Amino acid sequence: ATVYHRWSGTLRVDNAPTAPGAFVSVTSPDPLVRRERRRPARAGAPSAISWAFALALAVGAVGLRQEECSAQALSAAEEAFRRGGERYLRRDVGAAANFYESSYRSAPSWQALLGAVRSHRQAEGGYHQTRAATLALELTERYPTQRSAMRVAQQALTELSPRLFRATIQCEECEGEGDGVLQSRREFFLEPGAHVLTAHWGERLTQQRTVQCEAGQSE
Repeated sequence: ATVYHRWSGTLRVDNAPTAPGAFVSVTSPDPLVRRERRRPARAGAPSAISWAFALALAVGAVGLRQEECSAQALSAAEEAFRRGGERYLRRDVGAAANFYESSYRSAPSWQALLGAVRSHRQAEGGYHQTRAATLALELTERYPTQRSAMRVAQQALTELSPRLFRATIQCEECEGEGDGVLQSRREFFLEPGAHVLTAHWGERLTQQRTVQCEAGQSE
């Protein structure tokens, strides 16, 4: 679907400037992502297509395909998703990643997860790279039929996995931590070095282990 949005400033989409106050036509993300495959950008560098994709997110051209949830959770997810798109357009990718993750926690959707992977991937620092890889893994497992999202997730895993350590906490009905930080899943990525992995069963039972993590390895 095509959505028109009145833009108040000067915007360039596909290197074509728009006049202030002009209406900008934004299509759904799938064709944009397919175009990105034909014109790959340098890893970690936002391309013109990435910003066009972000514009679609920010102005609401993308309808969140979310799992069943309450109206309150859906509203919170949509608001966080919108704010994530706005921050991405401003190239504040760290904040954008946080908003997309918040949207995903409120009401899971592949679009929010894809936005988080893209944003973390483009942000600097080891934390953002480990989150990008961890969420890319979540994306491949939970939404394997979303081809455009799968391409982004698989590219992130291909590029980041050799630099990171893949940790798995094997337990039933437990919560996992890495260095005291609660993880969103029991399989996640860490930077190389010594890390403390913890498994919790409620408030009483805890198992803890220190692991020396090497790049490209898993345990």
